[in-house]
Parts: sequence; C-alpha cells; structure tokens
Amino acid sequence: MFTFRPTCLPSSECAKQIQRCAPLNRRSALRLAQNHRRASTCLASLAFRSGSSEDELVIRSSLFSEKMSPLGVDPHRFVIAANEAGEIAGFGQLKPWPTLSNRKGAVGQVVRALNLKPNWEGDLLELSSLVVLPEHRGKGVGSALVEELTKKAGTQGTLCLLTITPTVPFYERLGFVEMSEEDVPLPLKAERAIGNVVANLAVNADCVVMTFTREAD
Repeated sequence: MFTFRPTCLPSSECAKQIQRCAPLNRRSALRLAQNHRRASTCLASLAFRSGSSEDELVIRSSLFSEKMSPLGVDPHRFVIAANEAGEIAGFGQLKPWPTLSNRKGAVGQVVRALNLKPNWEGDLLELSSLVVLPEHRGKGVGSALVEELTKKAGTQGTLCLLTITPTVPFYERLGFVEMSEEDVPLPLKAERAIGNVVANLAVNADCVVMTFTREAD
C-alpha cells in the first residue's frame, strides 16, 4: 500500500504570506491557511490500493450519481483512495483499449484486411471514471488520484483521457495536453463523438481528448 504525502508550504512561509496581506484581507488569508492545513492533513493520511469486488457497489453507485456510465465496470482496474479509517474518498481507473489488428479470428482478419492499423504507439490506456466522493472534495484527492494513476500507467505506451472543456485546466496542471485531431487515437474519436452528444445536453460543453506527456511542474 502506498501513502501519498504532498509537499506542503512551510508554516513559517505561510505566516509570512499572511503578514504581507492587507489588514482587511488578513481574515481571508487566515481562512485560506486553515483550509490549506486541513487539506494537507487529509492528503498525508490518504492511501491508495487496488480495487476489489467489494468496491463494485460503491463504484457503480457513485458513477451513476455523477451521470457517468457504470456499464462494463471491472473494479480490479480501479485505484481506490481511502482515508485512515478505510473509507473510500475517491477512485479512478486505467482502461486498456485492445489493438484489434492483433486479435485472432474474424475481427482481427477484417481489421487487417482493411489496413486499419492503430494510430498510437505501444499500449493504449485511458484514464477514466475519476470520482471524488462529495464529502472529500476540495482537499486535493482528485489531483492525488491522477498522479497515482499516471505512475501506475508507467512510461510505456500512450495514456489518454476524455474530459469536458471546463476541466481542461485541471488536467493541464497535472501534465496533460490536448491532442491534435490527427493524433487522437481512433477508439477515443468514437468515444468522443458519443460523449459530445451527452456533454452538450447535460452541461453545454464539448469533449476533449488529452494525453499525458510529462511530469507536472
């Protein structure tokens, strides 16, 4: 089991920043510092583990509540973030996309005959189903989960995700960049087309495909 310990602002530096604030803003600065300490305490005690069949009900119900598809969920693909009491704070998964041209049988034969080669390098993984439970939001759990999932994905292959435009800055801070249209893997193009219909109706936003390219600053 891995415990995530974030790099926190030293208390002395935090105090200096508060002192530099104008008197009228001092109260707001103190409140921000208190929130920072609470979030740091939460992350310091956060542990990650692999999902199991016992997590399936929580995963499915949470995905349904967030209007995300719970179909075809394999809990063993998920990374679970839990607090010291063992309560689930959030989760996310790495979903592998098979290279159809490598398959045996009729499907592989048709794909090879049509010369539908993959337009990506190595294995294709999609970071998806990222959910932080409501009572744990605003504490950095989502960022910690993304960092843990990118570590688990390793450096081989292609790691992508499908998100909506309002959340692009969140993923950019964690090392993801938007992909050019010609570089978007074919399976993600199909998924994006379906996602755009849902996203436009639900939140009036477009879907974006991003890829992980580097360590976040």
